Amino acid sequence: MSASSEDHTAWQRAKAPVIGTGAVAAIVIVAVGAAGWWSPRDVQDAASVELALVSRSTLHGFSFPIQHSPKRLTAVPASAVVVDSLLEPYRLTREEVLALSPIDATRVDAVSPDATQIARALSEVASREVNDAVDSFGYTVAVDFTVDGLTGEPLLLTWSLTGPDVGATWQTPRLGVRLEPTTDDDSGSADIWIPDLTSPGDYTVKVAIVRASDGSAVTSGDLHLPAADTPQE
Repeated sequence: MSASSEDHTAWQRAKAPVIGTGAVAAIVIVAVGAAGWWSPRDVQDAASVELALVSRSTLHGFSFPIQHSPKRLTAVPASAVVVDSLLEPYRLTREEVLALSPIDATRVDAVSPDATQIARALSEVASREVNDAVDSFGYTVAVDFTVDGLTGEPLLLTWSLTGPDVGATWQTPRLGVRLEPTTDDDSGSADIWIPDLTSPGDYTVKVAIVRASDGSAVTSGDLHLPAADTPQE
């Protein structure tokens, strides 16, 4: 897969996608955003992890699945725009708030929306103002995955960012999508949205599939995003 051919002058990262692979057990990865339960269907023989940068995208332009998740999320307004003084400039939907919220430290299958933390995280992302709302730049990342021997076990696909210039707010795992294998040898793909940070250095997207019951790792993969080339005089 390759990045889109659109004008890239507004983007921080380099144009060329870099694909990283890695596995802990039996599963493949490719990526999606803040979701309800999702069951992979297409079966493959080999277990593997594949990550690819699909395209440039914005936060508001990415289609986040509707969240059908733990009851503690009911505190998040279901209205089209989440109203909070800190988040008001961003005009976030409920699904965007959930996608940007870190996973709860005490319960791996839940997220804890916090306006202060989300606002701080978005302040570190390249953005533009459109129709009186701030829209954040980012990327759609594809995650292809295969799973062996985990039929009916709830799994979570999580992601985080690492790198010398990555702030602590983006190093905490976030929920990409919920998975539940339907066969002993199952596979599928999903898309996640990750931000285009304003920090000048390279950074890496860390994707993991973990058990919803205890957070134990099933498989993982990395995708390196190089910084944009310095313009030549």
